[in-house]
Amino acid sequence: MQKRISQREIARLANVRQETVSAVLNPNSRGNTRVSAESRERILRIAAEHNYRPNLQARILRGDSGSNLIGVLINARISQFFYDLLLPLEVELRKRHRRMIIGQLGNDAAEAESVLQNFIDYNLDGVIVLHHDISDGRRLFNHYLPLLPETVFLEVPPGVSGAAAVSIDFANGVREAVAHLAAGGRRRIALCMNDLRFLSMQMRLEGYRRGLEEAGRPFDESLIFIREPRPDYTFAELISDAVDLLAVRGKADAVIAGNDEWALALLREMNRRGLPVPGKVALVGYGNILNICRSTTPELTSIHHGMEELAAKLAAALEKPGTRFPPVLSHLVVRQSSI
Repeated sequence: MQKRISQREIARLANVRQETVSAVLNPNSRGNTRVSAESRERILRIAAEHNYRPNLQARILRGDSGSNLIGVLINARISQFFYDLLLPLEVELRKRHRRMIIGQLGNDAAEAESVLQNFIDYNLDGVIVLHHDISDGRRLFNHYLPLLPETVFLEVPPGVSGAAAVSIDFANGVREAVAHLAAGGRRRIALCMNDLRFLSMQMRLEGYRRGLEEAGRPFDESLIFIREPRPDYTFAELISDAVDLLAVRGKADAVIAGNDEWALALLREMNRRGLPVPGKVALVGYGNILNICRSTTPELTSIHHGMEELAAKLAAALEKPGTRFPPVLSHLVVRQSSI
């Protein structure tokens, strides 16, 4: 593991005083040190090349409590997942006498840059990035990470060097779902989800393949439906096509959906077509969103991420830079829709 570089070492490499480095890398520190544009650029380049991160643990040991604020970057427009994670994350941060401030990210690079700059201005003690799939994200995070305090990502962002991260094993829950369905006598188990750009979706497919292999079921491409809505292809049309391809023509007797929202839509469409769940087709969602899973008839079997464990590891990673945490395993929660 690469040794964490200090501000003193950056000062030596940049051939400047340590006070100059502090003025650049601690923009909220008090002082009136003037820094030339050339020196600032050189300091930031060296900091980025050596994966410099302000050290929250060192501040705690020095008795410098800072602002006690932890910034959390989310995109709640994408998924209920982020909302469900915020409560246990707040509980974990409160145990450490820290408060949470939320930055809402969309896909717009200018909006993201504004949020990141605000986080610098707030003099935060740490940042947790739950969402990093943004336009020009690689450039933005590589530029701002040396200026932000200790930062932890949920999943390693592509192309961002030296990023600390806590990950989820999305594959395990799907593997458990296939094993559960196969044990219940289901022979043609299908997978229905959106595109494979995201690592989380790639891991779902990996878990599906692994589960079929362990259950002695053949992998059949006709039982895979991977598409995303487009302006000329509505979500309702997508779900209708999925039921056609998988349950009608493909004769699937079980479907694992990429998330609970898709599972709910599949359930409604199959009911409309006289394909009862679980009598004709067993159904499994992903996300374990309780206001969906417990409100359907039948109640929806789903896969959950272990939110409390995930929150605890994200909070701990801020105070233990460099620590490698094992991935948080996803697990199946069995309800009536798959029995």
